[in-house]
Amino acid sequence: MRALLSLDTASSESLLCSDALVERLVDNGLGPIAHHAVGAGCLVVSNSAAESLLAADLTARAIASSRNEVIKGIVRAFAACGVRCALLKGASVASHYAQHHWRVMSDIDILVDGHALEQAVALLRSMGFTNAYPEPDEHWETHHHAAPMIHPAGKICVELHHSLDSSEWFDLDAFHASSIWQDSTRLTLYDSPVYQLNRRLELNYLAAHWYLHLIENPDTPGLQRALFDVAFLLRGTSIDANCFLPVKRLCFPSLTLLSVMARLGVVSLDERLLSSVVQHQQIDRAALDYCAMMIDNKICTLEPAPRTLVMEIQSSCLQLALVNDVPALFHWRRVNLAKNTILKAVQARATVAVTQLERSFSPGRT
Repeated sequence: MRALLSLDTASSESLLCSDALVERLVDNGLGPIAHHAVGAGCLVVSNSAAESLLAADLTARAIASSRNEVIKGIVRAFAACGVRCALLKGASVASHYAQHHWRVMSDIDILVDGHALEQAVALLRSMGFTNAYPEPDEHWETHHHAAPMIHPAGKICVELHHSLDSSEWFDLDAFHASSIWQDSTRLTLYDSPVYQLNRRLELNYLAAHWYLHLIENPDTPGLQRALFDVAFLLRGTSIDANCFLPVKRLCFPSLTLLSVMARLGVVSLDERLLSSVVQHQQIDRAALDYCAMMIDNKICTLEPAPRTLVMEIQSSCLQLALVNDVPALFHWRRVNLAKNTILKAVQARATVAVTQLERSFSPGRT
């Protein structure tokens, strides 16, 4: 991970990469970047592994080409009908990578105004898109996006969002529709207007999703990808107080992610800045440092982790949330952890009284 995240860092050393590790890199969507690292002399692999990375790179290029054609068709159709749209997640951060195809993604996420959602869905249907899942459209009414739709030719999935997420964590002014458009940059893509989240909002959005996935399942493939997203997002810029949204619920996941990256030596996080933000937002520094260490030990090695370590990751993430009084992290439709499991995990490493945990649960929730 350190070698791949530091491709631009001058180094006289090359890292020997086993075939098993190359396989895990490909499985985690990092094959194209690893292929570039081999060509740059940062990684040394066997001939068979080199062929595997080349295949991953060529596949990613083909998929990226098809994906960009789909995006071009959508933004042009939306522009012609006056539907304002913004690219989200991989479709957005791919523009910050040295090469677009390095950012492997499973679908295309596009944000539209809530009042224009039905019109946008109808436009996709007119372009031949169909629902990707059998559930009726009504099933998705409580979601932050309409029913996922599949492109008929390239089998590329598109999700039309009317908000960034349905989680309670995203029920904040910073993520409300009016703020999103205000904190986005209008670009011209394929001769059509399209919006992109500014760097600060993008950073905090990526960090919030990354942290939620850590709590849900630290073994989720692609968690490492967030490190690359942020590394390329912040490339050429310095980290200062303006990077953090002034809301504790959003500030500490961003601090955690950047602390992990600082441990890797990928970003420079000034100690005075860190201390200032921690003090201003009243974030528990010991819990933050411990959580960053545990995450570094798990997701940055790409090695399979024993269940005990996975539980410790969940424990430290939950602990950090509890210490900082962020009960909205417990989004029960998404976090599939039983009450006694959380209690057992947190009791092992808790820095707060168990009574604080008990108060986080409402009657009837298990």
